[in-house]
Amino acid sequence: MIDLKTKTKTVIMTGGFIPHFAWRPDSKSVVFFSEPGMMEYFVETGELKTSKSFKSFGHYILKDGRFAVVREDGVYYYTPDRQFIKSVKIWDPSMIQEHQYDMGFYHRISWDGRFMVYMLQNITYFIRLDDPKHPLWRTDEWYRSGGFGPEGKYFYHSVFRIDLKTGKQDRLLEWPCIDHDCAGSIGNTTIYNLGAAK
Repeated sequence: MIDLKTKTKTVIMTGGFIPHFAWRPDSKSVVFFSEPGMMEYFVETGELKTSKSFKSFGHYILKDGRFAVVREDGVYYYTPDRQFIKSVKIWDPSMIQEHQYDMGFYHRISWDGRFMVYMLQNITYFIRLDDPKHPLWRTDEWYRSGGFGPEGKYFYHSVFRIDLKTGKQDRLLEWPCIDHDCAGSIGNTTIYNLGAAK
C-alpha cells in the first residue's frame, strides 16, 4: 500500500491469487483475496483480518458499502457485513470456459453500481445492471483493464475514453507505445474505481 501524501510504502502481506482489491467507502480498510481467503487490512491500526470468503470471480464494494460479487450466472449483492440481499442473473454459466474457473474473466462494476462491463466468449458487453439483458453495446474489442468514470458517462481504458451511450472511443493522450507492444507502457496500466478517487 502506498500513502500518496507521505510517499511511504507498507507491505500488507505476500501471497498468491488475484487479489481483487476493494476499498471500503470510508477508505479505512481494504478487502482482498489471498491464500488464507478473504482478507481485510485496516489502515489506521495495521491490523489484518481473515474473514469468510465469497465463492466468486471477484468482488466490488459499492459506494453505499454493499458488496457486489461476480458469480457463475451474474452479480450477487450483500450488505457490508455479508448478508445476502439479491442476485441479478446476467449470463448463462455455460458461457464461462473451463479455464476461466481457475483464471477468472474480465469484468468491472462502476462504484455507484449502475454499470458493468464484462467479457465472455471473446465478446465484451457494456450493460446497465438494472437492465442486464439489453446491453448498451457490445464489441469484439478486448478490454483487459479500465474503470468507469464518477460521472456515469464514460469508461476509461488505457489512454482512451469510451462514451457509454454510443460506444464512441476518444483518445485522450498521445503515447508512442500505445499502438504496439511496448513493455511497461501506459497501455498496460489498470484503472480501478475512478469514482472512489474523486
